[in-house]
Order: sequence, then C-alpha cells, then structure tokens
Amino acid sequence: MKNVQIIDKLSGQIIAEYPIFVDLIDDPVDQDFMNDAWDIAVEEGLVDDDDRKCYKLEILSDIPLDHSSDSL
Repeated sequence: MKNVQIIDKLSGQIIAEYPIFVDLIDDPVDQDFMNDAWDIAVEEGLVDDDDRKCYKLEILSDIPLDHSSDSL
C-alpha cells in the first residue's frame, strides 16, 4: 500500500492523504495514482481543480498493511 499526499506549496500544510492499494492494480503507474488522488480531492471540495500548480502531490513509501508489530 502507498499513500498519496496533497500538500499546499505555500503553507506546507497537508490538505489530503489517500491510500492506494497497489497490489490490486495490474499495471501501477505513479502518475495515475496522483491523478486519482487529485480527482478525489476536487470532488470532496478540498482543492480547486484550476489551482493544481499550487499543490505538490507526493507518493509516500510502501506502508505495511499489518501494523500489529508496531505495538510490541
């Protein structure tokens, strides 16, 4: 699993973060993940579609699905 973050370039504030389950996708492409995350943020009213240049989209490294070892 990866997470896509949308970050306001001016303030550095994280506007949204969306999980991407890459194991469920046959031919994963990072740009597609970022575009999907952007589209969701637009639909949710978190960003203005016309201002994409004001935001930075980042894919965070793989995040393990099982966090049970974190509590040991």
